[in-house]
Amino acid sequence: ATGTGARLQLSHFASRPNATDSARHAALASLDAALSRGEPIGVDTFPEVWGPALLIDLVPPWVLEGEPLDVLARLTTAVVRDLVESEIEAEPRFLALIAGYAEIYITSTPSGAIAPGTSITALAEQRRTSIPAAILDALLEAGPNFRGVAIRHVYATSDDLATVLGLACCSIASDGVVTTGEGPECTLCWSASAYGYTARTIEHFVRGTGFFTLAEAVRRMTSLPASQLGLSDRGTLAVGAHADLVVFDPARVHDHSTPDDMARHPTGIDYVLVNGRVAVSPDGTLGGRHGRLLHP
Repeated sequence: ATGTGARLQLSHFASRPNATDSARHAALASLDAALSRGEPIGVDTFPEVWGPALLIDLVPPWVLEGEPLDVLARLTTAVVRDLVESEIEAEPRFLALIAGYAEIYITSTPSGAIAPGTSITALAEQRRTSIPAAILDALLEAGPNFRGVAIRHVYATSDDLATVLGLACCSIASDGVVTTGEGPECTLCWSASAYGYTARTIEHFVRGTGFFTLAEAVRRMTSLPASQLGLSDRGTLAVGAHADLVVFDPARVHDHSTPDDMARHPTGIDYVLVNGRVAVSPDGTLGGRHGRLLHP
């Protein structure tokens, strides 16, 4: 961003558990130096130690080349399959190096054949097969929708997450995918923080640990990300700004989502207004779609 006038946003700015101390310190020192020079840099993270990904992230990239039917044919060819399994065994992908397959869990599958919350290690044990074979079989069972098999993995430790959240320039986001429905009715259970990240921030980091004041937690989820995205007329209560409002009770806000049951709406949030029109009321979602595409 130096000399260009462009803003720089570092998303998911958190040390992975397998990062070295020197790498952690170097990243934070580089950020601090840039901020001290007045560079327009922001970071963001989600308030959760679990992160979302796809099962295909655990296989070599070349396996996924071509159309879906090409990939499925490749995975049903004995010679190719043996090669893929050997490569997964010899050179695990990045996510598998963070905390191992025992800490990678299936969250949703198009076929529904695997129970949410089943670890890759447990899946292999249940099926009495190897971990690489279990991964490939799960992809095959999903058919042409194999890219829809979602997983959760270790994103950061609580201490590393706290380090990032402690940065004044750190926005709080969901890393979520917009979906509908609760529990089994959810079309895609993507992120452990998608349904409850705002509630979790208030419940855990304000009411529970006192890490943030309420005002600071709200700033991290509203005016700070809006300013980092260059949205000058959103994120604050001001004359002429768009009325995106949330009415909530800080004492009642509760995140009902869990790592194995992620699609649960929070309670304690009574009203949500989007562009000045009620989208959610105490009686539930009203069904109106009042949002619009934003351009910074």
